This record gives sequence, C-alpha cells and structure tokens, in this order.
Amino acid sequence: MENWLSWLLNADDAALLWLNSWRGQWPGFDLAMAQATHMLTIKFGVVAALLIWLWLTPGEQQLKTRQTIVKAVATGFAALLLARALALLLPFRVRPFARADLGFVVPDGFDAGLRTWSAFPSDHAVMAFALATGIWCISRRLGMLAYPCGSMKIIDTACPKTPPLA
Repeated sequence: MENWLSWLLNADDAALLWLNSWRGQWPGFDLAMAQATHMLTIKFGVVAALLIWLWLTPGEQQLKTRQTIVKAVATGFAALLLARALALLLPFRVRPFARADLGFVVPDGFDAGLRTWSAFPSDHAVMAFALATGIWCISRRLGMLAYPCGSMKIIDTACPKTPPLA
C-alpha cells in the first residue's frame, strides 16, 4: 500500500511540474488558461448544457431520461457530502502548488485561499464525474463528451487560481 501511495504522490508532482513547465512559453495560452480558471462555462457549462438538453429532449424515453438525471444529481450531492467528509477525516493533503519543495512557479495574482483546503478529494471533480456518469448512462456518446469536463476539474483543482483579467 505504501508503494502505491508513494507512486501516486510522485505522479501528482510530475504531472503538475510538467504542466508548469509550459508556463511562459506562449503568453496567449497562459492568458487563456488564467481566464479558463474563472469561466463556469468551461468548468460545468458543458455538463449543465448536456443535462438541460437531455431533460428537454422529447421522446419515448423522456421519463426514463429525467429519472436518470434526477438520480445523477442526487448521487452527485451524496458524493459531494462524502467527499467533504473524507476531506475532513483523511490526513490533510497539501495542494501540489502549495508545496515549496516542488519549485512550482506560482502565476501572477495567485489566490492563496485554497492552501488551507485538503487537495483530496476535490468537491468539484466529484460532482462533475457524478453528473458525467449520469449523462453516460443516458447516452454513451454524450457521456464521453462530459467526462473530459470532470478531468478539467481535476486539473483546475490542482492548479492555483489567478484573478480574472479585465
């Protein structure tokens, strides 16, 4: 168990440092990433749009689709409560960007407010994956579109927040 956890922590560090190594290479991309951390349309917009579209789509499966959406939302909130409980009960895990030993280059205007929140599990990622799974249960194709949004929440959670640019 110890080796697995060590491997996971090292993979976390390596992924963050790899992402951070691209900082400053393309100013336009840096600007886009800084803006993306504040855009709810990127974070949950795709998942929300898919859920609304599936809810409003008429057809013989409409009742079953709506029941699945309600179950997905309820499951998401239950998973969110579980994630918060785990974050409070499990040993505190420093967010990778807050670890001085990594040599992470903090973006300009960094919001340090999340330094006191445990890195695992991510509330937003838990909810995004629960909703994406509900979408996947209704439509495999649309679910495959929704799952990357959950992955984006993991990246967004690992990376520091910068202030929105005017």
